[in-house]
Amino acid sequence: MTTSEGSTAASMENSSDIILKKWILEVNDSELLQLLILLKKAEESTLPKTLMTQLQQQNYTFDTYQPMSYNEFTLVDVRDKFNLKIVGRSLFTELNLFQASDFSLLTRILTRNKKVAIKSEQSRCEALVFPLLIELMERNADQMSLFSDETFDVDESKGLKGRCDYLLSAGQQSYIIEAPVFAIVEAKQAIIEKSMGQCAAAMFAARLFNEKKEKPYKTIYGAISSGREWQFLKLEGGTLWIDKDIYFENQLVALMSILQTIVDFYKNY
Repeated sequence: MTTSEGSTAASMENSSDIILKKWILEVNDSELLQLLILLKKAEESTLPKTLMTQLQQQNYTFDTYQPMSYNEFTLVDVRDKFNLKIVGRSLFTELNLFQASDFSLLTRILTRNKKVAIKSEQSRCEALVFPLLIELMERNADQMSLFSDETFDVDESKGLKGRCDYLLSAGQQSYIIEAPVFAIVEAKQAIIEKSMGQCAAAMFAARLFNEKKEKPYKTIYGAISSGREWQFLKLEGGTLWIDKDIYFENQLVALMSILQTIVDFYKNY
């Protein structure tokens, strides 16, 4: 290479460095994270030193800058990250109630399961929450699919990744999560703010998932249950509605009626 060619190459490299540094300072967190994900897949020996140095100066490193997942979200995180308004109100004021006799078998199953010592969330899912969802699916076999403990990674850059205890989608039972997803159910030791944040984040992910699949649903429902208590959420537009009413295990008819109301909403969507 001649002296002239070397000077030109150095000048081009310096110009690229300036442009790159300016870009790193101006882009937002999401764009930087996407860049880091791409870089992580490359060999470190091929990474430009300028880029790595500037990223480290901005405190973005592979070790310290990790995306969130559903179980790390609080309600405040969901509100601020996705620009949502959070409002409490009664969500199910008018229900077409089933009869208690409609759930004689389900009642016996739950009564038996309550006698077992439950120490983990997984046990709680299987013993006290899953039977209600199985009953719901049997009543709507041609209209909904039920997925249990599925990975639901929608947008890693937004922290919308992780596993959902239960996920409901419209359509006949399938082995693959298909749009539209219309409800998320999380089984927890207790109904607390963090449980709501996790469920709400998964609900927001369901909305994005449906939009990506070109099957947008305006309303997404969610529920958090300890098995003893249930509380419902609804994501609609820019508002996350949290049901002011908490339903208890002895209100089985009301609980099943609410779950059926949610399914019926999507049948008529």
